[in-house]
Amino acid sequence: MRVENLNAWYDRSHVLQGLSLEVNKSEIVTLMGRNRAGKTTTLRSLMDFLSKRQGKADSDGTSFLDLPAHERFHLELAYVTEDRRIVPRLTVKENLELGG
Repeated sequence: MRVENLNAWYDRSHVLQGLSLEVNKSEIVTLMGRNRAGKTTTLRSLMDFLSKRQGKADSDGTSFLDLPAHERFHLELAYVTEDRRIVPRLTVKENLELGG
């Protein structure tokens, strides 16, 4: 996956400014930073949970920022929320598999 110059807004607040990154096949990448640094906003922007964003993002050469969130599944992109909206009777692994 390659992301170039990703920008995102919450209403009129420009909260993500010019982010670029690349994740190669079989690579594990961690977004780290203090609270309110933009980690969740980055993921929400890539998964179409924010309506106002701009930039470029592709997976294996397929541009996906304009695709609906449910079509990103076919590009092996998924979002697993960090909050408590999990299924309590499932294991941690089973809950993570639901995200995919």
